[in-house]
Amino acid sequence: MGDNIPFFGTTFQVAGTMEPTGMDFFDRSGFMSLESAYKMAGNSKVKAIKPIEIGRDSISTVLVQVGEEFTPDRVAIRIEHDIAGVKALVSDTVISTVRKQLSGLIQAIVVISTILWFIVLLIMAFAFYMIVNERRREIGLMRAIGANRMHIASILLIEASLLSAGGAVLGVALGFGLLLTFKNLMLHYLKLPYLFPSPLELLYLIAGAVCFSLLTGLLSALLPSLSVIRTEPYEAIRSAE
Repeated sequence: MGDNIPFFGTTFQVAGTMEPTGMDFFDRSGFMSLESAYKMAGNSKVKAIKPIEIGRDSISTVLVQVGEEFTPDRVAIRIEHDIAGVKALVSDTVISTVRKQLSGLIQAIVVISTILWFIVLLIMAFAFYMIVNERRREIGLMRAIGANRMHIASILLIEASLLSAGGAVLGVALGFGLLLTFKNLMLHYLKLPYLFPSPLELLYLIAGAVCFSLLTGLLSALLPSLSVIRTEPYEAIRSAE
């Protein structure tokens, strides 16, 4: 922003930079007003190595809004039939092409994420089982001096929630950092449209990730907690010796 870029002998000052979309024909384009384009074409005759012609009565693209009583496909066919040398593109066709490209990628991500979630759930459940098993004597003593089952379960679940929340915050920060670092690389290799979420959408995504992490932590700690609180205090103390 603020840099100067020459086009056909005319220097333009960059007013702003758009967020990358992953579509080369947008990301590698420059946008200017129509009057600036006419001025550039006029200056190119004396300043540019190769002049450019932009007639005052010439246009390159027209956006057509179709009424509800017509179908876009039929209108596109009629335009190409009635006007020679014109190519009509239906926006739904472009969007559906992008949607098809993204659908396979999204399905693969969902399947892989689900498998990873089950694996993580099992690993966390095993880890909590080991933690609870090591504290079996402590839990038995607490039961012996009057702590009820719900009190013990709440302590274990709160501990699991705190660990899950800490892991979620750390994971979100790490993921956000990796996304910012490798965003351009992903755009280059995927070659798909990409727009960074707005701050509000990003906040919703972060909140959803933290809540999902808390749910995962609670589920993984639920069975180990239930197994230990069902054990009688005497058995819990003896089994830990």
